[in-house]
Amino acid sequence: MEDFNIPSAERVAQLKLLQEAIGDVPPYFWAACQVCHVEALEPSSFSLCTF
Repeated sequence: MEDFNIPSAERVAQLKLLQEAIGDVPPYFWAACQVCHVEALEPSSFSLCTF
């Protein structure tokens, strides 16, 4: 279980992959990623997103 103040190692790893895939985005995008479901951050979900 995650504590919302401390992201899990899984979330940090997924966010790093996402950052490499999409590059620079506004800070509020990353804020939303901090509270979204971890499964939404999986690389297989990246192709479902339109940026």
